[in-house]
Amino acid sequence: MSESILPPNAAPAELALEAGIRAGKPQLGAVATLMDPARCPPELLSWLAWAMSVDVWDPGWDTQTKRAVIARSIFVHRRKGTRAAVEEALTSAGLRLDLSEWWEHGGVPHTFRIDAYASNIARAGRQVDTALITRIKALIERTKPARSHYVLRIGYDFETRLAVRTGALARTRQAAILTPRPAPRLASTRGFLRSGGHLRVTSLATHHLGAAS
Repeated sequence: MSESILPPNAAPAELALEAGIRAGKPQLGAVATLMDPARCPPELLSWLAWAMSVDVWDPGWDTQTKRAVIARSIFVHRRKGTRAAVEEALTSAGLRLDLSEWWEHGGVPHTFRIDAYASNIARAGRQVDTALITRIKALIERTKPARSHYVLRIGYDFETRLAVRTGALARTRQAAILTPRPAPRLASTRGFLRSGGHLRVTSLATHHLGAAS
């Protein structure tokens, strides 16, 4: 019985090519890992991200972050347009965040605010620069409800072991505010208290809530 996987009407050239491949005894075990985010070779992760329809991809991410983003891609796509999708997309990209919807802080309907902490990224030796901010905003835009607008603050939050309940150091380094009329309450740039924390706001972007009359 022939082991050929070609159809009965295969051309002689196709049969010869198949025989040559079999004679070389190729190691095909690695093929089984190509679609597995946890085992895919690092140099092929960008291709796997494309195959899994990852919306936002940063070649500068470390390998662990790339694998996490790919692994959570299906979850994010299934829940696009929800709070869970936004949180999952940012978390898998290495950010810790506090997300508050409008009804949780008395804001304008269909708005939300995000304090995103890039401490893990900073520890990895990367800076919160324009490119990073652009990618974070792209992650939010691709996953948030289409009707919703938001305030995004990006900074560092370095945890300490001190049992201090009050007192924080907050510095604003860069701010870009698009303010609607009337200005929503959630557009505040003031720092806030966190237990034993250090918050440095490096970017603030308030997305407009609609054209003013």
